[in-house]
Amino acid sequence: MDEDVAIWKLIVGYLVWLLASAAIALIAGLLVGAIASAFGVESKSANSQTLIVVIAVIGFVLLAVLPFLLRRRMSRPDSEGSG
Repeated sequence: MDEDVAIWKLIVGYLVWLLASAAIALIAGLLVGAIASAFGVESKSANSQTLIVVIAVIGFVLLAVLPFLLRRRMSRPDSEGSG
């Protein structure tokens, strides 16, 4: 029974992480778009909109995969400290 609760907590925690990742990625995309418009790219142009979307998608994918990458890194056996 405790395993079922732990699994549900993990699933809900990951869904919350995905929601936060989407928000962070959108903010990063808009920030990059604002910086690009400061350098002369028109904010209403297709290039600016494409830049915002690409940055947001890349940011979301990286943040969505991050827990799995960190889990692998944290679960590696530490060979330095055992000697």
